[in-house]
Amino acid sequence: MNKLNVSTFCCFILSLALWRFFGQEQKETQPIDPSQPYFVAKNTTTDTYNPLGQLDYTVKANKITYFRTKEVTQFEQPDVTVFRNNKQTIWQINSLNGTLHQQSTLELIDQVKASNLTHDQHIHLIKTEKISIDLLKNELHSKELVTFYGDQIEQRGKGLFANLDDQRASLLTNVTATYLNDKP
Repeated sequence: MNKLNVSTFCCFILSLALWRFFGQEQKETQPIDPSQPYFVAKNTTTDTYNPLGQLDYTVKANKITYFRTKEVTQFEQPDVTVFRNNKQTIWQINSLNGTLHQQSTLELIDQVKASNLTHDQHIHLIKTEKISIDLLKNELHSKELVTFYGDQIEQRGKGLFANLDDQRASLLTNVTATYLNDKP
């Protein structure tokens, strides 16, 4: 090889080495910050179906924030509609805030209102400040002060257990009832 070829070859190798050393940026993988949401969505509607392919419940919210590392979804102004018995709407439950834990327990907080939409039961409306919905068992639970409203009756008590499938609801302690003479 002549001098020109050797110097060109050395220059090429030196350029390649410098380019590899200085040219490539080291990309460091950032650890996921659990306080940061995985995604945020606004004005959403989510439909959930049972194993038979029938509509089970619908969740609408003004804002949804999902935290993947905690498996927690936070809702602003959630509105949950529960369907049973061949798409018959049974309950519509809404509040100012809500949190879904591990895709199975929905906790609604602040001005919770559950409306019975079938109008064939004595309870038409349930109000409280906090309620938990077990989406697997279709149950409502609360340890707060709860008020039932129905035809000619208003009941108050501390604590609630309700089963959405068989449409039964019970106040647990300190229950008082007011019977109204006028039918609304």
